[in-house]
Amino acid sequence: MNYEHEETNIEINNDIIQEIKGFKANCEKQNSRIANLEEKFMEIKYKQTGEEKNMTNDIEVILKNYEPSEFKSLSSDIADKGEVLIAAERYNKILSEIEKLSPIRKLASTIQISTSALDLLIQNGELDSGWVSERDARDESSTPKLIRKRIAVNEIYTQPKATQRLLEDSSVNLEEWLTSQIAESFSRIENAAFINGDGLNKPKGFLSYGVEIERVKSIEDEKISPEDLLNLINSLDDIYQTDAAFVMNRRTLSAIQGLKDGDGRFIWQSSLSDKMADTIFGIPVYTTSDMPQISKDANAIALADFSRGYKIVDRTGISLMKDPYTEKPFVKFYATKRVGGDVVNFDAIKLLKV
Repeated sequence: MNYEHEETNIEINNDIIQEIKGFKANCEKQNSRIANLEEKFMEIKYKQTGEEKNMTNDIEVILKNYEPSEFKSLSSDIADKGEVLIAAERYNKILSEIEKLSPIRKLASTIQISTSALDLLIQNGELDSGWVSERDARDESSTPKLIRKRIAVNEIYTQPKATQRLLEDSSVNLEEWLTSQIAESFSRIENAAFINGDGLNKPKGFLSYGVEIERVKSIEDEKISPEDLLNLINSLDDIYQTDAAFVMNRRTLSAIQGLKDGDGRFIWQSSLSDKMADTIFGIPVYTTSDMPQISKDANAIALADFSRGYKIVDRTGISLMKDPYTEKPFVKFYATKRVGGDVVNFDAIKLLKV
């Protein structure tokens, strides 16, 4: 038996054991330092001025790496201000939920960008066209006027909160809860801006335009008749009729539901299989509280091919910051998103003015 070789192996094993013990002790030391940092950070975070703020921001970024695994699964990167960026899969899930809740998002065209604005060239007018034989001369087509349109994205935020005890409850799925809270809040503020926004640090809503969008006036004051709706439908060019939809307040729809055509048939038809497929004269109807109710001078009903008439621009990404300190025992989640919107084809939108 080679005793010298066996003795060498024992010495090597002892070295490995000592190295493991040293590594373990170093890990415990680092964990202790992290705990101390967290404690000091909580003490100075909101009692600071001047250069202390820079130090605190640095600490906050470091601590983000030590969030519970469920919160970290939401994120994909650390943003400039200490926020985490919602992971792509969860971001798409939130957008999908927002679309379900926002009527205008269901109807309008959307695009995602990575810059601060979308620049478009909109064609005003149509090219001449016609029939010719093989040898006939072709008249020169008139060139339509191109209008430059810039749709900037602006920041919106929401701040859902819950108690620490609720978040620690094993039955609560943090990801699903946050997705639901963020989507509901963002859809509400977005939809209002797409309809009524003045374009100042927010999207430009189609009701905020004046003579650019044609108004069809109702026959009677503060009342809507089947004839008004037919006049509105016939004001929209044929090219936009196929994908057209009505958008109105639910109380306006309630006033219309009892109207009948000349043959005594109700002009509103409810779908038994799809609650979103209600129609008026065969055209789909969408309701939102952001449209005005029937009153004098109200633009109570919009009829449009929104896919051609209105453009929604999303800046890719949602940022999220967790704040368990400022409002104990609540934990707040500060989420921000950038979005823009504007009319890109005035001919595709018509309004009924009472």
